[in-house]
Amino acid sequence: MPIITLTTDLGNRDNYVALVKAYILKNAQNTQIVDVSHEIDKYNIQQAAYVFGNVFHEFPKDTIHVLAIKSANLKHDNSLIVRYKEQYILCPDNGLFSLFYDGGEVVFYHLNKEEYPDSILYPRDTLSKAAVDIANGKFLTDIAEEIPEALQALNFQPTSSADSIVGKCVYLDSFGNVITNIKKSFFEESRKGRGFTIHLPNLRISEISDNYDDVSATDALALFNSSGHLEIAINKGAARQLLFPRNLHTHTDFNITIEFE
Repeated sequence: MPIITLTTDLGNRDNYVALVKAYILKNAQNTQIVDVSHEIDKYNIQQAAYVFGNVFHEFPKDTIHVLAIKSANLKHDNSLIVRYKEQYILCPDNGLFSLFYDGGEVVFYHLNKEEYPDSILYPRDTLSKAAVDIANGKFLTDIAEEIPEALQALNFQPTSSADSIVGKCVYLDSFGNVITNIKKSFFEESRKGRGFTIHLPNLRISEISDNYDDVSATDALALFNSSGHLEIAINKGAARQLLFPRNLHTHTDFNITIEFE
């Protein structure tokens, strides 16, 4: 049974997601649909890359992924099929793939524009249409043309000096946890066993917890989450309210500094 996953910024309030699913089920009746998320912030490809990039590799071989988040200030002339880690990833050619690509063999294809034109409901009429065709057994070369490379987006990586790391917030989850782009391996390599202080707006943390209950309720903590990213949280609370109460839900573009002793 083919699996098609959906990652979009359509939200769950309107009927748009249902229209996408109805099209898939009508045209590929034996397909299993899995929702990754429909709550990506509009046009936020960095957020989409974090959410999708930490889950897609867990799916079975040949899963078909529809990743339908466009960019706010980029004309979308092309759509991609990416063959990567034995998966099919369908997304705009807007640099989104480059934000979660972590090495290894990859093959890019541009979808045939005449058969899969851009439309008002792009996730259904373009990407899901191609996903259905793949699920029904069409060869990639019948619906797309192989290309040597795809558009790359600027991907801010944490930087280190002898005595510090500078990273940034990449995602705010539904619990209010602040997730950074600093991974455990990078942190430990830079730390070299030294003590440290994490500097955030209105907050300082000097230890890494194993789980949320290591501190008292309403206290702040830092831990490495299931994807290996440094996360700032408040036990039974929302860290985002403490860090930026005047810009709730919207402000994620701020730096995180870790100073070593």
